[in-house]
Amino acid sequence: MMSKQSKILIDLERMRYENTGLSNVCESLYRGLDKLNYRKYLAFYGTNDILLKINSFEIEKWKFWHKFYNPTSKKYDVLHIMHQGSSYFPSRHRKKIITLHDLNFLHENISKKKTNKFISNFNKNLVNTKYLVCISEFTKKDFIKNKNLFTFPVDMEIKVIHNGLIFKDLKDDELPVKFNELKECEYLLNIGVLHPKKNQLALLPIIENNKNLHLVLICSNKKSEYYSIFLNEVKKRGLQDRLKIYENIEEKDKILLIKNCKALVHPSIAEGFGIPPIEAMYYGKPVFVSNKTSLPEIVGKEGYYWETFEPKHMIQRYQKGIKNYLSTPDKKQKLKKWALQYSYVEMAKEYVKLYESLI
Repeated sequence: MMSKQSKILIDLERMRYENTGLSNVCESLYRGLDKLNYRKYLAFYGTNDILLKINSFEIEKWKFWHKFYNPTSKKYDVLHIMHQGSSYFPSRHRKKIITLHDLNFLHENISKKKTNKFISNFNKNLVNTKYLVCISEFTKKDFIKNKNLFTFPVDMEIKVIHNGLIFKDLKDDELPVKFNELKECEYLLNIGVLHPKKNQLALLPIIENNKNLHLVLICSNKKSEYYSIFLNEVKKRGLQDRLKIYENIEEKDKILLIKNCKALVHPSIAEGFGIPPIEAMYYGKPVFVSNKTSLPEIVGKEGYYWETFEPKHMIQRYQKGIKNYLSTPDKKQKLKKWALQYSYVEMAKEYVKLYESLI
């Protein structure tokens, strides 16, 4: 039973998709609120597996049929929807906070029908929204630039709250036995869905140009058409023996793969924030990213940038960046210091300010 005091429902439904950036952000928020001991008004919405972790908060259980009818939110004064595309809450809820992660669907090569569906879902959520929280200044600017596509209250405020991360320190640095094939080689690491917007194809010339270098991909999901194109290109270049792809690995394994990589490479062309580069920076690893969308804002001066995806440029920037990294004695400390500004507790504090203003 919910207590009468609970007035805010926070949507953690996307944690159903484990080992994804969005799942990590949801976890960071509830752990940040727990750390702040801020629970007097709160309840969380999610699956049984998620809610078992949240034993100090009140809960509402996700059901698959809530897409069609969800009576849950009627109990609450404020609803915090953690993803702009959620389909689980009625559009006429009295007060809402929506977290906008990106508008990538406007910039990807997808059908008009699919684009219109994304816009429609977002517009349903925007009804009665009091705060639209963007996870980067880039995302905020992108929304304002395209605001004519959306219907929202005239008094809706747009805020920027950067994602907060939970950084985990492991005593063990050594790769486990299941990654034995990587122990004797240098590898570049890419984390994210294997998808055109993540642009992993652009990395192959670097691997081809460095005969002892391998490429490791950690994928939460693979878009079948791009996956096929990617593997065909790998085969064409004769790089099959220097490519490893791991899907949906555990958090500890991901950290160990980061800690043992030569560099994190992230040539993304559509990014609302960019969690993997920040994770790698925390562990003192050089980070190579594109200069597109939110990445310059989030990665800042400590990253190395590709300005184009022309192979010669990619190779030269990689070589120059690695040389700079190895010749800068305090670079690891600078990278970690930069990453630490993205605190999960600070993120939670900023959301608390919004909750308090609406209660």
